Amino acid sequence: MSKSGIIRSHSHYQCRPFCEVAYFTRGVIYPKSMELPQGSEGIKILRANNITLSGNTLNFDDVRIISAAAAIKDSQFLKKNDILICIGSGSREHVGKAAFIDEDMDFAFGGFMGALRVKKDLIPKYLFHVITSTIFKRHLNRHSNSITINNITNEVWKSFCLPVPPIRKQEEIAAKIDSMINASDSLIDKLKSEITARTLQKDLLRDIIICGKQ
Repeated sequence: MSKSGIIRSHSHYQCRPFCEVAYFTRGVIYPKSMELPQGSEGIKILRANNITLSGNTLNFDDVRIISAAAAIKDSQFLKKNDILICIGSGSREHVGKAAFIDEDMDFAFGGFMGALRVKKDLIPKYLFHVITSTIFKRHLNRHSNSITINNITNEVWKSFCLPVPPIRKQEEIAAKIDSMINASDSLIDKLKSEITARTLQKDLLRDIIICGKQ
């Protein structure tokens, strides 16, 4: 069963507006002139390319660094249990991709990014799984007229409702989805190792045959 299916199986719980149980913080906007060369001392900025599209995880390729003189609020630094989300991109498929933040980080996030944070009656990991499910993706598609130039507007958050089970049930759902994802990732890793081994075997056999040692 998909994560969307697991969440939908509990859809008999009350649906509540996103803005009632969580909130959105927009990233820092800065002029390009404040960017510094790689390796410089400054503030590290994560952007859309720092979230993998397929795995909803962070990567640290091409992290931008800006001057420490930039006006950055404390709320624009990543904190434990944040959900970092892409709210604007030149590519429509990247809008809405997200990553869960497991610990406080010495990184801020850029202007085309945002952080989702819970208010009450909601655990962050459950919200993350809702946001990365087809439940939220379909909401974005239904409200495509509210999205201009591949950008999630405040109206999208205001109109989004999600099922909110009791906290204990949310924890059970999040744990079940985490377990499912870990099992899938483990299988994928094994398959990749098998493919690599088979490729090496094929190359070795080719060399043996070409060299006349069969």
